Amino acid sequence: MPRIALFGAAGAIGRSLADALNQRGEQYRAVGRDRARLEKTFSSSNAEIVTWDPNDPASVRAAARGIDTLIYLVGVPYNNFELHPKTMQQTLDGAKLRPVDGKIALHLLVDRDQLDVFGNDGAVYQSYNVRPSELELIAEGRAVVERVTICRLGSIWR
Repeated sequence: MPRIALFGAAGAIGRSLADALNQRGEQYRAVGRDRARLEKTFSSSNAEIVTWDPNDPASVRAAARGIDTLIYLVGVPYNNFELHPKTMQQTLDGAKLRPVDGKIALHLLVDRDQLDVFGNDGAVYQSYNVRPSELELIAEGRAVVERVTICRLGSIWR
């Protein structure tokens, strides 16, 4: 699954970034409003093609699901540039993890050099190559931790 999403990929900067990712053999998600244009531009690349509508939060969530990096390259006509901040905010808001029934379920798998975070049964997934020594959770607004369960995993090497 691609870890990088280029929102507004079919524009000049998006195509340039896509070329660089293709040269490195990286998979990425090309996100745009016009599927035919995306398919024409990215059909022979490492891109997963996804369409979205910035006015539809479910569409934004679907386009951002499972990625680590969202690169916002969306262009707006110069005579409607006032739409740009609104479209960017809608995109960022749609990409955030949302509570279900007032709760966010997080499953964290910690290994010697890896941290995997699953939010709401995989609606959001992040993976980090780190050497975790401490774990800190930060929330916007009020958050209550209801339950923590720690399970020791056995080594497959023993």
